[in-house]
This record gives sequence, C-alpha cells and structure tokens, in this order.
Amino acid sequence: MDNLRNLLKDFCIESYSELKKMRELPRPPFDSPLIAGNLSLTHPLSKLSSYQQLHNYITKSSISNNLQGIGHQWYWHYEVFEWLFLEYMLSQSYTNDFDTNTFNKTFNRANAELSRNHFIIRRITVLNGLPKLNTTINIRNGLSLSAVKDPSYDLARLLKRHIHNKNREPSLWVMPEDHLLIQDCVVQKGNDGKELLRLREQNAIETDIVVKTLKLCIDTPICPKAVYSTYLSGFPLLPISHTEFDEYSEVTFTIQRNLTRSERVNIHKTLDFIRNMKEPEYFSTALNRFSDSYRVRNIEQNIVDLIVALEAMMGVKSEELKRRLATNVAFLLGINDSQRNDIYKMVSIAYDIRSTIVHGTKNQAQNVRSRLENYFPELKGKPSGETNNFLNQFIRKLQVIVRAVLNAYIYGRLRKPPIQWFSKEEDYQFLPFDSKQRSEIQRTLGIKR
Repeated sequence: MDNLRNLLKDFCIESYSELKKMRELPRPPFDSPLIAGNLSLTHPLSKLSSYQQLHNYITKSSISNNLQGIGHQWYWHYEVFEWLFLEYMLSQSYTNDFDTNTFNKTFNRANAELSRNHFIIRRITVLNGLPKLNTTINIRNGLSLSAVKDPSYDLARLLKRHIHNKNREPSLWVMPEDHLLIQDCVVQKGNDGKELLRLREQNAIETDIVVKTLKLCIDTPICPKAVYSTYLSGFPLLPISHTEFDEYSEVTFTIQRNLTRSERVNIHKTLDFIRNMKEPEYFSTALNRFSDSYRVRNIEQNIVDLIVALEAMMGVKSEELKRRLATNVAFLLGINDSQRNDIYKMVSIAYDIRSTIVHGTKNQAQNVRSRLENYFPELKGKPSGETNNFLNQFIRKLQVIVRAVLNAYIYGRLRKPPIQWFSKEEDYQFLPFDSKQRSEIQRTLGIKR
C-alpha cells in the first residue's frame, strides 16, 4: 500500500495548490466541499500528472478488484475513489493547506475499507404525513422508522456526512414534520456490482411495502418526499445519491397528534401480512390503487383509483351497476340505516365522478362539480376555484372507506377460521358472513363499540 499512499499524497498536495489557483480554496470554516460527482474528466484536476499516475496505478493494480461492485450512477468505481479521497481530505481538514496528519487518518480509514470484503449501504426515505413518534419503531433488523428532531443535521449525521454546527445548514430535503425510514444492508463486494443492484431493488420494494402498510394503518396523507443513499463507513467509498419525488417534494402535512400504541401494533401485523402475502390478485390491485390515491397533482385520478380498489374488493366488475358496489360497501361498514345511507350515497357519487373522468365527457369539470354538489350542497354558488378543495375532502372521506374495506379483508383473513370474502357471483343479499361476524369486523375497525 506504500505506492498507493505516496501517489495519493502527491495528488492531494498538487490538488490543494491547484484549487487555490482556481479560487476553490480557501473555503469557509467547516464547509463541506463536494467534488465527487461534480467533476468530469475534463476538469483541470484530471489533467494533473499526479492524478494520471494515481489513476493508472489504481486501474492496473489489485485495488481495482477491491473496488469492484462499488459503482455509482455517475462514474465507474475507478474514477470515483480519487475524488472521494480528496473531498474527504478537504472536509476533515480545518485548514486550507495540505495537512499530513489529516492525510494519514484519511488514508488509514480508506485502507481499512478497501480491505473489507463487504460494505454497508444505508438508504433513507423521507416520509411526510405521519403522526409524531416518541420512540423509533424497529420494523425488523436493519429497518426502522424514526422521527426528526433536528431536521437536516439528523439526516446528515445518519448519512455520515461531515458537518459542523458552525457550518451552514446542509441542503437536505427534510423538515421537522418528516420521518425517516432507515434501511441498512450488507453487500458483498465483487460480482460486477450485481449484488448491489439486487439489494437496491429489494430495498425499493421493501420501502414500497412499508409505505403501503403505513397508509393502511394510519388515516393521514402519507407520502415519500425523497430518498438518500450512501456507503456507511469510516471512509465513504460512495458519494451520497439523492432522488426527490416531484409529486410530493414541496408538500408538508403537519399531523397534530402522536402515533398510538394500537397503530404501532397494527403496523407490524399488517406489514407481516403484506410481506408474506399469498392473496388473490384483486387484493394486490386494490392495495396498489389505494396507495396511489394520494396524488397532490391530478387529484381526479385519485377518485378513479379508489373506485377501482372498491370494485376489486367487492367483486364488482366495471360494467355492472353502481348499486351493487355502493350497497355492498354500505352493508359492510354501516352500523345503522343513517350510516348505510351516507356510505351508499358517497360511493354512488364517487362512481359517477369516476365514470365522468374515465369516459372523458364534454364539460367534464362542470360535471364533476355537479356530482360533488350532490354531496356538498355548500359548494353551490362558490367560485370554480373551490372545486378542488371540496374534491380533496371527498377523496379523504373515500380513502377512509377504502382503508376500512382493505383492513376488514386483512382481519377476516387472519381470523381463525378465516372469514370468507365477497365473490363475484354473490349479491348483497347473500353476503358471505353473518351479522355477528360483520359486527365483529366493525368493532375491530373501530366502527362499532
């Protein structure tokens, strides 16, 4: 490793000198420079003779094998390491001149990571819309849900990003109202990075399952805002990658309550059910449509998703009359005639709105508004700009109904013996469960005391 140490040292010394000429140095105290991922091969530093020697050495030596499979979407592994080393040197040094002690510490950390046969990837998804957490929820080994106390700094520390209290606030997309879904996984080096790609896909699927579970268990507008990934170690062999969700990145929902104990219990139970799911395709369809119904743009599509979810769960095909769908839902969730009538009316109106949107009728906006006025008489006479406000209220009420239906299904499936669900041949007069079972489901859902 002496050759690598000497070549890295020459590169860093020459880079410090060049960065001063470029007026990239001096930097403000405790500022964290970002170089990796921002440099192209045409950057002045890539023309340095010390860089060329270092780059050629790494490419031809066994070190490249140690770096195999640690690729990043911006660069291949052998192009990233040199820049990351320099960036880490700059972030750890409190002077604007090359410091031997800092170099030695950085090299020892880098050498320790290069000698490992595995590395740890940390993926953090920023979620908005959850009630406040008093303690972290450990979902399983390496997967947890945590509240945010000191927003950007909490996230920066979890990503092992070097910051200091005197530094400006890190530009990380997280707010005090947000929560962090933290996933850690061990990845074996080698295999051309295929193991890393597989685990990244697996983590994305796991995130999707957790988000769907949270939406099912908590009556709040939960949405993912951003995803951060980093290499978790004493020396970061991967730069932090960052993806924002355009649909939600600028949206913040503040929930004025804490997560309840029953919600915590239900999260674990529902998560196990969905993760080990061996259910008919119609349940997956309904769950996916329900999860998709939280759009903040194109909100009319949310109505379509929710009605499709109900159609799938209640054994109703789109060509059938809305009466059967509305009646089945009202019969399942209503505990008296008044509630059943309200649910029936709401589902019927939602079905009409869905048909208006799907069929693309003339004067669609006016037709949607007319349907809404049947449920919200107070909408009449208000400006057209108010339509979406009432549509959002309507969607939130419909989400409560769909969530209850999905949770009723899960409860019935977990019950011993399981309660039979609706089939496409049945009508509402011949519901598969008796009044006692229905009352049991309603009590479990908190509908009936």
